[in-house]
Amino acid sequence: MRGGILNKIYLTKEERYLILFLTLCLFSFAIVKIFNLKKATIEVEIQEQREAVIFPLDINSATYNQLLQVPGIGPVMAQRIIEYRYTHGGFKNLHQLKEIKGIGEKKFLQFQKYFKM
Repeated sequence: MRGGILNKIYLTKEERYLILFLTLCLFSFAIVKIFNLKKATIEVEIQEQREAVIFPLDINSATYNQLLQVPGIGPVMAQRIIEYRYTHGGFKNLHQLKEIKGIGEKKFLQFQKYFKM
């Protein structure tokens, strides 16, 4: 049987090409959406006010403002820590801090004394 299953549906050649084109468009759109979901960022409302901080901080409950009071942590790093905590369901151990962009071994050693689990 020549032409396969589409010949049984009695579509013209142009209609078959249109269906193929629409299917490819839909598939491409789905792929783009999947990759964009992985790049999505989390927006956290930030309130600038000083809080009294007692160290070490619990890494899984420290607020943005508390993180800012840790020497060496600025607004961007505090945001990254909160985003990591949110997307990964919290920290299981302090060494996971090294998985955050901008925290290598040197910064981890600097920060670790300010945090607890």
